[in-house]
Amino acid sequence: MVGRRTIMTLGLIALFLLIVIKGTGFADVRYKVRSGDNLSKIAKKHGVTPQALRNANHLKSDTLKVRQVLVIPGHKGKIKKASKERKKLPADREIYVVKKGDTVYSVAEDAGISVKALRKMNRLSSKRLKRGQRIVVPKRETLNEVDELGDADDAASVETAANDEDKEANARALGKWKSPDERKLFVRMTRTFLGVPYRLGGTTMKGIDCSAFVKRLYEIFDIQLPRTAREQAKVGKRVAKDQLEEGDLVFFKTRSRRVTGHVGIYIGNNEFIHASGKNRGTKLDSLESDYYSKRFVRGVRVMELEPELARKL
Repeated sequence: MVGRRTIMTLGLIALFLLIVIKGTGFADVRYKVRSGDNLSKIAKKHGVTPQALRNANHLKSDTLKVRQVLVIPGHKGKIKKASKERKKLPADREIYVVKKGDTVYSVAEDAGISVKALRKMNRLSSKRLKRGQRIVVPKRETLNEVDELGDADDAASVETAANDEDKEANARALGKWKSPDERKLFVRMTRTFLGVPYRLGGTTMKGIDCSAFVKRLYEIFDIQLPRTAREQAKVGKRVAKDQLEEGDLVFFKTRSRRVTGHVGIYIGNNEFIHASGKNRGTKLDSLESDYYSKRFVRGVRVMELEPELARKL
């Protein structure tokens, strides 16, 4: 009799726990780390924040090992909702999970759209974003997909698209170099940024993105440039690739939907310095490399030498 009562009690407890767990919808999921995974990627996939992953797994750093098993905390319903949310999206859009340091401005720039378009797309009433917030952005193609576009990545085709994009752009430089030595000083200052880490939306030596790098350097010489690469491409004087001079801006198409998605500073000898998200730092590259020669859009002269000074060179 005691045995039967014990069994019945245990059964009722098990049933109660099943009902409670099912009712609350909370469930920890376990995930085995794969090659190429990182904390942000895993967090985004499961609809949680990177910090939540760190806390749940007592991680002291973001370094992960292949086959490492992580506990994915959160609400089972939330994960299902995220999956359902993705299915409802148009084919050309995706969900982006806001990370620490993100702003409406930086997310819009990375997505290749205006702040106004991003806010309208997500019905955002505020310019502030919260970490872990889920917002809709245009789907970005991988570099491999961009490479497979063929004619769409042809420099002439890109230049035509760029010209159509900004027919009302200025045709004059924004300022004058006081002397050839001042321009050389500018190039030397550009080189001091080599090795500075890349950070989307960053504006300091602790982390900077391509357009902030350009903007910050020209501010030292009293030239105010727009914040994004796309807007920077609409100012100044257009120059052909074979007429580039030290200090000119060079623009590239690095994604299929962005005509002018990346910018650097030309320093002579077919070389330029840029804050590279691809290489996670500020570095020197060649315009003659396969990657950048294919994606070059245009050169822009922000400051120019007076004709009489140029003739003395």
